Amino acid sequence: VDGRDLKYLKQVLRLKVGNILEVRFPKGDLCSMEVQEVSFDRVLLHIKDSIQTDSKFVETGVLASNIESSILKDCPVWLIQFMPKAQKMDLIIRQAVEVGVSVILPVNSSRNQLKDSSNRNERWTRIIKEARQQSGSPVATEILPSTDLKNALSLWKKQCGNNPCSVVLYEEVNGCFSLHEAIFNSSKKEKISAVALVVGCEGGISNQELDSLKNEGFVPVHFNTNILRVETAALYGLASLQTLLMGHYKWLLREFTY
Repeated sequence: VDGRDLKYLKQVLRLKVGNILEVRFPKGDLCSMEVQEVSFDRVLLHIKDSIQTDSKFVETGVLASNIESSILKDCPVWLIQFMPKAQKMDLIIRQAVEVGVSVILPVNSSRNQLKDSSNRNERWTRIIKEARQQSGSPVATEILPSTDLKNALSLWKKQCGNNPCSVVLYEEVNGCFSLHEAIFNSSKKEKISAVALVVGCEGGISNQELDSLKNEGFVPVHFNTNILRVETAALYGLASLQTLLMGHYKWLLREFTY
């Protein structure tokens, strides 16, 4: 291991010879690796456990999470984010990775502050890796190239499965539903196949954009809270959505204990 990974293993994890490091392969398999050498220009790791995998490469330094949530594995979560200012988008990406979002899809709109994100792709990739290292997320979060709303909805429609739950956060109260209602209505017939959360940028979502989302099955949801910044709204929405999903399925399976 060298380069940035070397710095992470030596200076952040402070690995010594003989330490055992849990490493996750890109396809999700876990293995234990033993540190055999720590020198100026490299760290040598040896696979300790025998595992079954088609991949020859590991994401060095990615700590293994013991929390293998069935919700995260069986129901991918998408964050469709209207792009805010650059620093706020960086924070949103980091937090989305930490809570286990599968796909982040940046969307251009007439109101967004970040007009050209092509020069930030390398930075965003690095943020995703660092966030997985810090959180131990088992989800290999993917960030797609920024696009317009029409194409974003087309991408979602192709990959959302037979019974998605699609939600858009909206600042108006009239015509909106609660998050409970959105999840309950999506899961009446069968298990939810995927979840998408749409969050606006600093200028919010226009009426035309909201109509386009509603036409594709997105349910407008209003949180009866204080006024939230865009980066707060994204994290609040993702956390609420995942918590309600897990609680909802536990209730269906009668797994609550009293």
